[in-house]
Amino acid sequence: METHNILKFLCYTVGSMLLEAHFITLANVPVELKL
Repeated sequence: METHNILKFLCYTVGSMLLEAHFITLANVPVELKL
């Protein structure tokens, strides 16, 4: 049970990090296009 919770937490952390990086790149694209 504990290992399952740790894996779940790791997946959630990595997933949120990837989502954050994805949204940051999406936000930066229009700025680059304007320049």
